Order: sequence, then structure tokens, then C-alpha cells
Amino acid sequence: MLPEANTGIKKSDLWVGVSIILLLIWYNINLMHRYSEYNQILLFFVFLIFLSYLLLNKREQLYYLLVFTIPLSVTFPINESSTLNGPSELICALLGLYFLLAYLNGKALRKDLLKHPISILLLLDLLWMLITSFSSQMPEVSVKRWIIRSVYLCVYYFMFAEFFLQNKTKIPKVFVYYCLGLILPIVYYLYQHQKIGFAIQGSTAFSRPFYNDHTVYGAALVFFLPFLYYYTYRSIQNFNYRLFYILLAALILVASFFSYSRAAWLSLLCAFGVYLIFKWKIKSRTILTGILAVAMVGVFFSGSVIDYFSRSKVKSHGGDVSQHFKSVTNISTDASNVERINRWKCAWRMFKDKPMAGFGPGTYQFFYGQFQVSSDLNYHSTYAGNKGHAHSEYLNYLSETGLPGLLIFIMIMVFVGKTAANLIRKSYADKSTSHLVMVLYMGLITFYIHSFFNGFIESDKMAMPVFASIAAIVAIDLNSRASAQEIQGRSMLKY
Repeated sequence: MLPEANTGIKKSDLWVGVSIILLLIWYNINLMHRYSEYNQILLFFVFLIFLSYLLLNKREQLYYLLVFTIPLSVTFPINESSTLNGPSELICALLGLYFLLAYLNGKALRKDLLKHPISILLLLDLLWMLITSFSSQMPEVSVKRWIIRSVYLCVYYFMFAEFFLQNKTKIPKVFVYYCLGLILPIVYYLYQHQKIGFAIQGSTAFSRPFYNDHTVYGAALVFFLPFLYYYTYRSIQNFNYRLFYILLAALILVASFFSYSRAAWLSLLCAFGVYLIFKWKIKSRTILTGILAVAMVGVFFSGSVIDYFSRSKVKSHGGDVSQHFKSVTNISTDASNVERINRWKCAWRMFKDKPMAGFGPGTYQFFYGQFQVSSDLNYHSTYAGNKGHAHSEYLNYLSETGLPGLLIFIMIMVFVGKTAANLIRKSYADKSTSHLVMVLYMGLITFYIHSFFNGFIESDKMAMPVFASIAAIVAIDLNSRASAQEIQGRSMLKY
């Protein structure tokens, strides 16, 4: 959490912080207004000098700066085929380069971190992405996607994990800085939204330029709500800090509602369900039995369910919020749902065409058009098939990296869940650790549920929260193991 008493901020640090904030304002104004090329180049080098100073002298502050700028970054073109989210991806690239140079100069990662099952699975995922990049239908696109994922993994997982291993109090600080960075995009979105009376229809574009789509905006908001809830009602004793968290949580909760992202709302409900499972200490056997029972009922009544969904005429983007939420059941006339199902079918057909290695990372958007059938098309569809994602992280893995890629992704989810569950149950005596792991995992649950309907892992807006949360859970697990071994060693010495 943020320090409650003495902040420990030196005047020199404060001046650096103020200078960077002013530089960020200048940076984004230049990007959004496309000032002269000379100004752009000058800005780039000035900003690079600041980043280099922080990297060499104040790396912790650079981590916080990176996280703070992620929600504030805007997309600008590098060339005809590439874009960059600035300044966050520039900072991330610099840290990634530093990580590579440090490794080449003999600085090794902690062995216990590298040997952790989750680290092994993440590296296996990266390796399979590289293999499928070589067999890709568009190798240059796939290799570029692999490089981006490699940088995200190095910075947001490995570097952040080592950072968190120093002290677990650094974990909530990172999350707070992301939430602080969200304030401006939220205010901007709500200001634009109120011009149309907070109507559902026409609101999806207001998240730009900070978030390219209202769905990723909504996903980012709900990801941090469990964390803010805990630090509002459970952790902070100082009244001023508690008030700060209450206001921040209220702002993000309101923004989540007005994002009108149905998947975000649903994912938050599911995260709350997971919270109840841990709170009531429901056993894993009971959970699995319940899942199997629901699955069997679903299969048995699948015809009736599909028939009900087919007859539903409730449409999204209407004037009624409850109708907007209920529209998830309309798979016949709601264009958003119909197009999503079209993308899912295309991903499945792509998988059946290349089941083992897929079409290659990042290639779905270039090939799904040829797998469309006329009966699935609607006014959101395009014959060129050039509108991006499979609208499902799982099906995107399946179509781009084949069955092995999807299985590795699912194994990562399973091992993260198992590690989190073990920490929560073993740390009941240490409430702060148990609750911290709980809110981290609840945030990840929102991502896992959202991944059925959208795919955001390639965007730093979501890659950072996801990989940093996994890194935090792994760091807590490693420190917990080390503490257990130390206690066991002391016990043996007594005898």
C-alpha cells in the first residue's frame, strides 16, 4: 500500500517526478497534435535521457513510472504497418533491452524463480510461440508478435517478480500507480459520455485515445476493483488514506458501470463467486463436482438452451441497461453477438485446417476472412476479413498456435490457480498475505472470464496487470517457501 506516515520522498526525487510528469504532458500533446518532426525527435531524445537516468539511478521509480503511464499512453504510427503506445512501450522496450544486456553480461535470474513451475510454463509458451512463428503463414508478423510477448514476459513477469521478491509491500504500490494513471482516462471518458446523456449507444468510442476499445477499458477497470475493495475496507487504518482509496474505488466502480462492457460486468460477478468459494472454504472436490454437474446439465439441455438463445430478441446498445446486459443471450439478431460467433466459428475452422501449429502468432486477422460463410455475416462483418481478433483468447491461441498452444495457456491458468489457492489456504494465519493473494487472483479471474469473449494479452494495457499479478503470486510463493524452510531449519537445530 502507499505509505501511511512518512513518505520518504526526497526533494531531488520530487523534482525528478515533477519534471517527468511535465515531460509526459508535452509528449502526449505532441503525439496527439502531430507537431513537427523536429519536435518529435527532440522530444524522443529528451525523454530517453530521463529514462536512462532513472534506469541507472532510480530503477524502482522507473517501474512505477512505467505502470503509471500505461493507462495514459496513446497509440501513434511508426510506419505504415506498425504503431507504438507511447510512452509506456518505449519505457518497456528500454527495460527489455536492459534485461537482455544484463543477461549477456552475466547477470542471472534467481534460480528458484526460473525453476518455479509457472515460470517454466510461461517460457514453454514463449518457446512454442517461437516454433509456430517459423511455421507461420506470415513469419514476419509472427516473429514481431513473439518479440513483443518476449519483452512483456521479461519486464512484467521476470523483472517485476525479482522486484516483488525484495519486499511484498511493493506489490500493492505497483497496482496503485496503475489506478492513479487511470484517473485521467476515466475523467475524459465520463466527460465525453455525459455529452450524450450517458447513453449506451454511441459510447463505445469515448475510451479513445487512451484505450482503443471500450471492452479493454472495461476489462482494465474491473481487474483492479478487488484490489481497491480490499485496500479500502480491510487494510488502511489511516483515515486520510482510507478516504483516498474510497474515492478512487468509487470512481473506478462508476467508470466500470458506464463502460457498458457486458463481459467486464460478468467477469466481476465471477470473481466475486471465486471470493465466496475461498471465504466459505469450499473444497476442490465439491467445486469439481459442481462444475461437472453444471456441464452435464448443459449438455443434456443444450438443445433447449440454444433454442432459447436463438429466440431471444434483446439487443445491446439500447437505452435500457438491464436489456443491454440480457442481450448476451441474443445470438440471432444482436449484431455484436452474431459477429462474435462468426469470429469464433472462423477460429474453429482455422484450427481444424491447421490443428497442431496453427496459422502463426498474430495472423488470425489476415486469414479468418477466407473461413467465413455467408450465413454468418452481418453488418459488422467484412468480406476482406480485416477486423482483427477472434474475440476469444482461447480460440485465438487455438487458431494461431494450435492445440499445444492452447493447452500450455490453460496449464498456466491451472498452475496459477493452484499456487494462489495453496497460498490463500496456508496463509490464513497471516491475513495480509492471504488477502493480497486473494485480490490478485480475483483480478486474474476477471481476465480469464473476459478471455472467453475478447483477447487483450497482446496489449500492454492488460499484459502488465496480468503478468505482474502472476509475478506477484510467484514471488509470494517463493518467499513463503523460503520462510517455511527457515522455520524448519530452526526447529531442527533445537534438536
